[in-house]
Amino acid sequence: MKKTIFYLSFIFLSAFQCETTDDEVCCLHPTQITFKTGTNFGFCAGYCFRELTIHQDLVTTFKKESRYPGPEEYPDVEIESSISQAKYDKLVQALNQSGFFSLKDTLSDCLDCADQGAEWVEIEQAGEVKKVVFDAGDNIKEIELLLNELRALRETYE
Repeated sequence: MKKTIFYLSFIFLSAFQCETTDDEVCCLHPTQITFKTGTNFGFCAGYCFRELTIHQDLVTTFKKESRYPGPEEYPDVEIESSISQAKYDKLVQALNQSGFFSLKDTLSDCLDCADQGAEWVEIEQAGEVKKVVFDAGDNIKEIELLLNELRALRETYE
């Protein structure tokens, strides 16, 4: 009986073993990864702050005005939608984990100067949160594939 339990334990643990490489998300079930992305433009009218939060099967779109003319004309908006497993899996595959986590938290000396806007990507996994903020529209080599996917989703769920 003890041998049977030992062998079953060995088989079970071997099935969930994985090797880590620098460019893959390893050993984490995709439901453990939450993506956030958004933009903010400080000197604009209307909905200037927009953020998309993506879980495995749920997308939350949040937008609010940031300055003018006032919250009464542009109340905060939050919309929940579903996301296909294929789209979510594409995000997980596009995440270059080592590239993302090696980036500084802020990649600009003057975020939103001259109203060029700020953009961010935030990843939460296994209780750890990393947010990278940069000038809106910039291409960041280390996360280029992920940025392309996230920007396309922001347009879809706008």
